[in-house]
Amino acid sequence: MRTVQIPSMLRDLVSSAILSVDGITFTRLDACPYCGGPVKGHDMRRKRFATVRNKKGKKTVHVFVKRYHCEQCGHLCYADSPFYPDTRLGMPIVDLCNALIEKHPYHHATRILAALDIVVDRGTLRNYAQRTFPLPDVIEMYGVPIPISILT
Repeated sequence: MRTVQIPSMLRDLVSSAILSVDGITFTRLDACPYCGGPVKGHDMRRKRFATVRNKKGKKTVHVFVKRYHCEQCGHLCYADSPFYPDTRLGMPIVDLCNALIEKHPYHHATRILAALDIVVDRGTLRNYAQRTFPLPDVIEMYGVPIPISILT
């Protein structure tokens, strides 16, 4: 497999942005998203946000998301967090994947992600391409579309 050359400044920028969310806790939920009823704290879940490569191997970046129990309809619901529904990676990572597959075939997008030290396989990219996500706002940096959600 050929590697893609990415400037180290861009790789470091993206990696530090992703690593900066490691361990952050998301607890805000004002009302039940199903019925609008009052919610009561239930528990805290650790969710995988991303997997990145570093000098020691792979590092999984996790965030913590509080779950609530609706006192009116009984649903369990998650606090507002940076995840699209039914995805296992954080919203900025999914946005980056979608921005890359807009311009590149899956195998090349996977190589670009690897050059950015982000671990996402080609099958995951193909699954994201088959779903409808909002198109992310991007900034072109060295020919690579970087979603603004990564930088914020």
